[in-house]
Amino acid sequence: MKRSLTGTLAAAALLALGQAAFADEREKPVTVYVDGLPAHIAEQVKKHAAEGETSLKRYLDRTQTLHRLRWEDVTQPCLQPVSDGGLQKEPKKHATDYK
Repeated sequence: MKRSLTGTLAAAALLALGQAAFADEREKPVTVYVDGLPAHIAEQVKKHAAEGETSLKRYLDRTQTLHRLRWEDVTQPCLQPVSDGGLQKEPKKHATDYK
């Protein structure tokens, strides 16, 4: 009986040491693009991005139904608008303008 108690305590101590070592590893901050977001939401996104990828993912999952933000929405820069093909003159507005 005493032997199993010692083994259990040793296993618990090793587990606690392993968790403490794992807790010291911090995630690196994530670059986010919050242009166009309301100020209070942008502040929260930046805060969680500074804490790391896991924190940001959990925040976005938790507020998905409220803010409708996904991982790609805040981690990828906005794309440039599609070109209009270099249209130089105004298009004709009425059928009688065609000759």
